[in-house]
Amino acid sequence: KSKIPDISLGCDVIVGFPSETDEQFENTYNNLCEMPFSYMHVFPYSVRPKTPAAIMLQVDEKTKKIRATRLRELAKVKKQNFLESLIGKNIEVLVEKNRDKSGYLKGVSSNYIQATLEGNKILKNQIVLAKVVSVDNGMVRASCDF
Repeated sequence: KSKIPDISLGCDVIVGFPSETDEQFENTYNNLCEMPFSYMHVFPYSVRPKTPAAIMLQVDEKTKKIRATRLRELAKVKKQNFLESLIGKNIEVLVEKNRDKSGYLKGVSSNYIQATLEGNKILKNQIVLAKVVSVDNGMVRASCDF
């Protein structure tokens, strides 16, 4: 558990590095389940010519794809859980876009969470304090008193 409240932690994960065994992948998966990541960028290893790894025993593409899919699903769950943990909490949001087609302001929080805000004011490039009210499509929806 983090000593910094509501911190958003991310990581990059390469699956299918040459000679990665099923046991090693499962160990990685289980460790990632336990870690407090709110964002994971998952990608399969790709050969880079003239590197030591290029001549190692390669993991087949089907296995890499299956492993990447599993980790991406885990990443979705972890992100959703993190975003839901913010409901009812106040966050600072840097407004990046004034009202879009949906009628919301868009911005990013101080812990790098995409947020939509209700409001008509011109607030672009301003930081506002907002209360998270829901989660929608990988973003938080927040309300604030302007």
